[in-house]
Amino acid sequence: MQHTHLFMPLALVSAMAVAQQVYAADEFVVQDIKFDGLVRLTPENVYGLMPINSGDRVNDPIIANAIRSLYASGLFDDIKATQAGNTLVFQVVERPVISKIELKGNKLIPKEALEEGLKKMGLAEGEVLKKSALQTVETELEQQYMQQGRYDADITVKTTPKPNNRVDLLIEFVEGKAAKVFDINIIGNTVFKEDEIKQAFAIKESSWNSIISRNDRYAREKMAASLEALRAMYLNRGYINFNINNSSLNLSEDKKNVFIEVSVDEGEQFKFGETKFLGDALYSADELKVLQLYKDGEIYSQEKVNAVKQLLLRKYGNAGYYFAEVNVVPEINKDTKLVDLNYYINPGQQVTVRRINFTGNNKTADEVLRREMRQMESALASNEKIDLSKVRLERTGFFKSVDIKPARIPGSPDQIDLNVAVEEQHSGTSTLAVGFSQSGGVTFQAGLSQTNFLGTGNSVSVDLSRSETQDYYNLSVTDPYFTIDGVRRGYNLYYRKTKLDDDYNVNNYITDSFGGGINFGYPIDENQSISFGLNIDQTDVTTGPYVSTYVADYLERNGGKETKSGEYCEPILDADGNPTEDCRNISYGQEFKGDFLT
Repeated sequence: MQHTHLFMPLALVSAMAVAQQVYAADEFVVQDIKFDGLVRLTPENVYGLMPINSGDRVNDPIIANAIRSLYASGLFDDIKATQAGNTLVFQVVERPVISKIELKGNKLIPKEALEEGLKKMGLAEGEVLKKSALQTVETELEQQYMQQGRYDADITVKTTPKPNNRVDLLIEFVEGKAAKVFDINIIGNTVFKEDEIKQAFAIKESSWNSIISRNDRYAREKMAASLEALRAMYLNRGYINFNINNSSLNLSEDKKNVFIEVSVDEGEQFKFGETKFLGDALYSADELKVLQLYKDGEIYSQEKVNAVKQLLLRKYGNAGYYFAEVNVVPEINKDTKLVDLNYYINPGQQVTVRRINFTGNNKTADEVLRREMRQMESALASNEKIDLSKVRLERTGFFKSVDIKPARIPGSPDQIDLNVAVEEQHSGTSTLAVGFSQSGGVTFQAGLSQTNFLGTGNSVSVDLSRSETQDYYNLSVTDPYFTIDGVRRGYNLYYRKTKLDDDYNVNNYITDSFGGGINFGYPIDENQSISFGLNIDQTDVTTGPYVSTYVADYLERNGGKETKSGEYCEPILDADGNPTEDCRNISYGQEFKGDFLT
């Protein structure tokens, strides 16, 4: 499993590694300023960083301030100042510039993520190298691997000097292996058995099935999720004062096994007391009471409390109070072991949608997205309609992801914009195949299907097939919005021609078909529709010289007619009934044409 968690750079505080030294006995007027030790930089590059100019009178504090200014530029590792007559000389050691960064051995963290993290730390090609950043990189990356349970990971940064005061960086990764959870020990539990708690944990002890599931690999995120699941178990069983006293992690000497110990204080069990809906509720208590998922006197459950809060927010959100607030304030009675709940409601203002903006639909027309929206512009914002709009956009199959976010409008507290960001995905398929079968010989097949043809939302498919016994062609087109109300219309045309061949047509007759159809779909609700259609087919049946009597009789009864569709040689018999070498050609066959309406 690849880990794509980005490492975040720490704030760096650079310390001067080399003491500043100033050699100036008395004040003097600077006639000239020189720099010794410049390799990549020019004096002109540095003069602009100096608070001293030729003709200035300087002393020790002024020169020390100039050195601090040069250090602050981040271009130098060492700076010394000396006086040579009336010339102020700065002896400097430039910091090298990074010419190349090479990453080696990183598999869990993608290269792009590493490069972005290094860039934020100032480590990028063309940037000045800060030695303090190298140690920070090693430490920060190792911490990231430790969070994933890879305690034997090792990061090494190597520098290679290059001409013109440049340097190449090589960051080598030894990612190691994630430590396995050998044992989980729960201390202080009486309400739940240890096996029940372990079952709820996201992280598991090593067992035979861990080879496939790999759920015994330690990671800090999985440990945090496990403790949260433990807390939820107790809160949903009424133990509102439950507390995790301590959770410790012990590592084996070889860093391959982890031992987890969790100590808990369960507290006492509580039940639901009285529930009140307070604040500017807008609705009556009876109307809101129907959203209460629990009864007074039931065992307290934090999950049910959170669910009631979400139902309240959804009720107000569907009525246009999109930014309503619900705060739950419990009143705990330790004597009666009851929890009274007060839901304080602040509906705020009703909000309308000013504009719906679409982004990311580079190929698909705005109209295709807009017709799937159930939340309309200039209408009250509704959680239900916005969620349904998202579902309908996802249901089209045109998009890999759909994200709808409301945006407040400055100066208009009663209006919002909806920003709909989509990521398109391929909506077409193509096939090209060559095959062979005993019944059809060599077969060639080609097909092209596009469910979002030219970004219109229409579906178009073409199928072609040719073999030694049959040719087949089919064209289908579907418009999911033939009308603005969502009535679907589709039609198709097809042609199939069969070739008479004694080797393959054992019944000695063939059928050629041409037809088409049209169908409609009428939506009943958001998830159901009724469909009906009309298909017309014309099939021509042609017999060969050895057609069966059953087929020939059927064709004759249903309007078949004789045709010269095949010939065969019938020997001429002599007077004794023996065949002669002469023969006569006899044409035989029947053709039936019919229209089939379904």
